[in-house]
Amino acid sequence: MVPQSAFEGPLHVVGLRLLNASLADSITVSRSDSAAFTQVASDAGLLPTPLSITSLRVSPGERAEIIIDLTADERAPRSHRGAGRSAV
Repeated sequence: MVPQSAFEGPLHVVGLRLLNASLADSITVSRSDSAAFTQVASDAGLLPTPLSITSLRVSPGERAEIIIDLTADERAPRSHRGAGRSAV
């Protein structure tokens, strides 16, 4: 059983759990502005240390968890009515 992971941080930080459900195609994830993001987990679980990367290749059936900081992104929401906790 995998323990539930949670990320508590500023509202401009977003955690995403990625799953490539394709049977044959790998996908490459990157930001449109080429900024770095942080990979915190893979299929094997949490990484020993977070990795700052600009792109991530996800093979068929593979999972990954990333954290994206939207501080400099002008499209990021300026206010949030939630509790301030994002699940990764």
